[in-house]
Amino acid sequence: MSLQQNPKMRELLKAPDFMKAVSAGDITALMANPKFVELLNNPDIKEIQKKSSTPNRECLKLKKNHGRNKNGNAP
Repeated sequence: MSLQQNPKMRELLKAPDFMKAVSAGDITALMANPKFVELLNNPDIKEIQKKSSTPNRECLKLKKNHGRNKNGNAP
């Protein structure tokens, strides 16, 4: 089941208080919501967290070459 089809996720997305906390970036309110905390423990969410915290090779390459010209030299 995809995360978008997850009934618990859909329920949260319909909750005005939850969406207000998301829009405001209110981490304290989000972490005080037991349904949100339960969702964070969902295997699909854990996989997304794992992927987003692991830099991919292309990002590392871009970071390494940042500010360099085509020849790889600093300006």
